[in-house]
Amino acid sequence: MTNQPFMGAVLYTPARQKQHGWQEIDWAVVRDQFSQLAELGVRQVVLRPVWGQLQPRPQRIDRISMANLERCLDMVQAANLQATVALLGVTAWGGLALPEWHNSPDVVGWLQGRTTQPIATQGAPVLIDGRWQRLHMANPFTTEVWQQAHHLLIQTVMGYFGSHAAIDHWLLADGWSQLAPTTPAIARTWLHKLTTQARAVAPRAMLAGMVDGPILLGQHGISLALVAEYFDVLLVDGATPALGQRTTRRLSAPALFLHDVVAGLTQRPVLPWLAPTLMNDAASTWQQIAWQQQIIDIPALSDDDDGRYHETLLAQLHQAGAPGVVLPMPFVMPQGDRDMPLAWLRRVQALIDARGHLTGGGKAVQRMLQTQPQVVQRTSTIDSERYDHNPVQELHRLWHEFG
Repeated sequence: MTNQPFMGAVLYTPARQKQHGWQEIDWAVVRDQFSQLAELGVRQVVLRPVWGQLQPRPQRIDRISMANLERCLDMVQAANLQATVALLGVTAWGGLALPEWHNSPDVVGWLQGRTTQPIATQGAPVLIDGRWQRLHMANPFTTEVWQQAHHLLIQTVMGYFGSHAAIDHWLLADGWSQLAPTTPAIARTWLHKLTTQARAVAPRAMLAGMVDGPILLGQHGISLALVAEYFDVLLVDGATPALGQRTTRRLSAPALFLHDVVAGLTQRPVLPWLAPTLMNDAASTWQQIAWQQQIIDIPALSDDDDGRYHETLLAQLHQAGAPGVVLPMPFVMPQGDRDMPLAWLRRVQALIDARGHLTGGGKAVQRMLQTQPQVVQRTSTIDSERYDHNPVQELHRLWHEFG
């Protein structure tokens, strides 16, 4: 068992309703929630300001959202927590979500005379200003007006908050591999410009990048090698549907498998972004949900089974060397354990003490594992050249040999 600290992180939304985001905040509630998180053993919150509210126009940053983000970070610090702040994220609640000015149908007319890039239309709906619509946009990786907007957001937000003591990571460009594919050369230029700007205004910043299905399978110009080259820490979406429907109906957790694969290929610290589970009062079953523009199978477990599943997974991830996990669930205020991830957080507390070391609860899990079939802790040897040659075939081969 590794002695490295293990970080329990929660994706936090400081509002009662998603659509209000960072505009209408009950600060007494936020203070209480942060205290509760700290008491439950959580060390990290992931703050993901709604991009469209933070940057309502390409050349304007909203002062109210900036002030609210600053107050939220001050409360994070007061609660002895740390924060990862996400910028340029284009996913929310399992679907694409871009600022209205970035993907409104009006963008076709707005871009006339501003770009020579072709306008692309994507059939799958995206979340635009709280409504699901079709996506119309120019190439976001090369269109000059988009890049100017990205630069303004990074320069303003990271430049202002770069020295804030509560921030230890910035998560940049989450979900961009869900957009239209681009070439590796364009992706490299875009990532280089993005991270160079970030490091220029916040030189001490640790940068985190997200790894998801299209990146793992080599289906986008943003490749796994590129993400590892430009980011210090990698978050891996444990809900990726890339493993195939037949094999995902096993409870050998994809999060553990993906941690081993990505860590082995990149030699970077890897934090699994846990796949969702559903609470089910009846017998355990599987259900399909829409996630990241695709349909995936997820386990629907009883409360006891869900507890054992996550306790086992946390212990094994810690043993495998993962620095922590992220719970992909907004921490919103309505009362009741089904509306807040309190049950999950209590299990984290049973496993991890305030310093990030396994407690007696972790030992209990280890005793439990000795009497139950274990998920194998490591995949077979990972050959990076073989993987790069055919990511789809190699990922499936590794998955079939795992567990």
